[in-house]
Amino acid sequence: MPRPPRDRGKLILGLVAGLALGSALGWATCTPPPRERVPGGWTAVVWIASESAPDGGIVVRLTYPDRPRYGEGTAAVVEVPGADTPGSVDLPPRPTPNPYVAQGLIHVVFAFPGGGRPPLPSGGTYDHRGQGSLRALRDVVRLLRGEALTTAGCAVADLLPYSITQVGLIGLSNGGNTAVAALGLFGGEMAVDWYVGWENPAGVPFTTVDLGGREEPNPAYVPGTCRLTPDGVRCEVNYANLRWDPTAHSGTTGPRGGPGLGVLYHDLNGNSRYDPGDYALGTYTGTFGGREKRVHSVQALEAAVARGLLSPWPSDVATLEEARRFWEIRDMSRSYGAALAANPDLRVIVIGSVQDHVQNTPDYPHLVLQYQGWVEAGIPWIRLNPDSAYVSALAPGVRGAPDNDANIPVTYGNIRGLLAPESVPDPILQLAAVLELSDRWTFARWETNRGTVLVRTW
Repeated sequence: MPRPPRDRGKLILGLVAGLALGSALGWATCTPPPRERVPGGWTAVVWIASESAPDGGIVVRLTYPDRPRYGEGTAAVVEVPGADTPGSVDLPPRPTPNPYVAQGLIHVVFAFPGGGRPPLPSGGTYDHRGQGSLRALRDVVRLLRGEALTTAGCAVADLLPYSITQVGLIGLSNGGNTAVAALGLFGGEMAVDWYVGWENPAGVPFTTVDLGGREEPNPAYVPGTCRLTPDGVRCEVNYANLRWDPTAHSGTTGPRGGPGLGVLYHDLNGNSRYDPGDYALGTYTGTFGGREKRVHSVQALEAAVARGLLSPWPSDVATLEEARRFWEIRDMSRSYGAALAANPDLRVIVIGSVQDHVQNTPDYPHLVLQYQGWVEAGIPWIRLNPDSAYVSALAPGVRGAPDNDANIPVTYGNIRGLLAPESVPDPILQLAAVLELSDRWTFARWETNRGTVLVRTW
């Protein structure tokens, strides 16, 4: 079932603009890139003309199967990487079967501006998932839709032996914030058919791991209190023991670690200095006036300002106003409505396991609020975890996969019983969700549950 064409005028204007940019920079008409044999298919690297990387374009790797999953073509799956990584298109050091290609899908990876490693870098400068990064993702989707060109003047039809019938995104962890924020800002320019979100920290307090991380819950968080607001997720947290230790390093990894001196933390043992018995609040990196700074969540900074903790203010910590501007375009919890307004037929599967790869809260607010946010925005079809038929088809020996109906209510009261046990590997959940949405879209089958797969897994 091919997607109805987008506005033809916009398509023509986009292609004309791409050709004009390529001509201005001296790019010739289409020169197809060399391709390399991989198990079950082929892979090729191209660069996309993009305003976010005018000095070289955005690097993209297309890995595609010999035989498409559907007779007329297949789905292109764009993987949006997690954390604060600028991305890469490098192949694994040893040739291994690509799970998407093995199922007849096109796997698309890319590097944000300033990302990638020579000889396969993107142009531009990495902005830690800001406007340039969001535009880069938009331009990847536009290439796949035939609405943008490579720097060598090629359209996607010049690069593949069959058609792309649909485009889906899979946001891995923090990649979900990037994917949905891009749909919120640029959805009218990036036609996406479906979205899979794997354990997304869908809100700033989750991105900065303020409420509980890995093996360590934060007892200052009041479970069941996180809610969606027009300014994103807000949660009730007891800040009575919030402190700033200007001489300490957090000594942890991920968002709660880093080289900067000074730690904003909950003084759980009451000794007025940061030590391993306390809970450090995390940060992401942002660039302000040419200087890199640590960016806390807005809610944590509001509490710190109210208590006069950061005085004098550390030069490498973003101010409250800087943090507000920073998170405004990096927070998927503000973007559900705008994303759906631009792509009203979007379908979504949210993936969640009992033990999240980062978050550690008893009520899973990062999953509950993401699901509820899509529902409140009016999504026509959403599911928490893929159909167990797809999990079983991919991994017949795996037991215990959930089989939740689509569009059911998801609340703090029932969330735990809807999650996947750790016996179901994350890569299987991810691939099952992608295959389910791709098959359902192809055959327009949006019933709430299925007992069998629509296309036999290969």
